[in-house]
Amino acid sequence: MNPTITLAQAQAAATDQIREAATGAFPPGFSLEELPPQPLNCTDSADKPTGQVLLGVTFWINGLPTTQNNNTYFDALKTWWAGHGWTLSTDSRPADMFINATRDGYLMSLRANINQRLATGNSTPCVGRNGASPTATMAQMMAAFPTSFTAEPADRRRRRCADRQRQTAERCRTRERGPCGPQRSRSAS
Repeated sequence: MNPTITLAQAQAAATDQIREAATGAFPPGFSLEELPPQPLNCTDSADKPTGQVLLGVTFWINGLPTTQNNNTYFDALKTWWAGHGWTLSTDSRPADMFINATRDGYLMSLRANINQRLATGNSTPCVGRNGASPTATMAQMMAAFPTSFTAEPADRRRRRCADRQRQTAERCRTRERGPCGPQRSRSAS
């Protein structure tokens, strides 16, 4: 954990990275529609909470002409990632229109839903709120979170983040416009 970065700074960086990638990969005329942030508890290799949190930011991509499978946009983002220090982690096409890549602890993705609508997401590395130490409790770190969302437990940080981005796209797949609403917290199983 970098003790000088706060959750708000990590969230701003994740959002900026999405805007930079979208601007570099997609043709002019698109817009990004932000969905509610998704805070997650970070866990260690034994799946025990570390006292840190990561945050997923997700956007619908509006204003792009859709094609049957949107491969042009996926390929453009993969090319942009390769030229900007991102490492491709997953390309599930053609079975699942989903790709993601990592850089500096961030995990960015692109997904097309059943209606071919595109969504992009980016998760932050695990950080403490306000640069708090890893021993700070989740309740202390989340107390000042500016929304009504609560943190969700994560089995494995990276897998959970990718799964979460897929789940958001799936929950929203039949909606034409607008956010899906607040995420509900789940209790640990």
